[in-house]
Amino acid sequence: MPLRQSEVDHFYHYASWMVENRELDSLDDCLKAFRKEQEAAVEAIKEGLADVNAGRTRPFEEFMAELRSELSRPPQVPAS
Repeated sequence: MPLRQSEVDHFYHYASWMVENRELDSLDDCLKAFRKEQEAAVEAIKEGLADVNAGRTRPFEEFMAELRSELSRPPQVPAS
């Protein structure tokens, strides 16, 4: 399947960032990491859809209330 220009552009920005920030040294390493991240994202989406199809969901309002509560708390500092 041919690549779309948007996919090429996305990879270009990803690889540029990874090399500039010294996360990876070679284009081959960037491509492997990029593909691994894409596969993980697709798998997470599949899991989410399976949860929805199985009825493992909760109301959006409930989620947002919990998120707002968590964001309003000060960060927890691990005990030394």
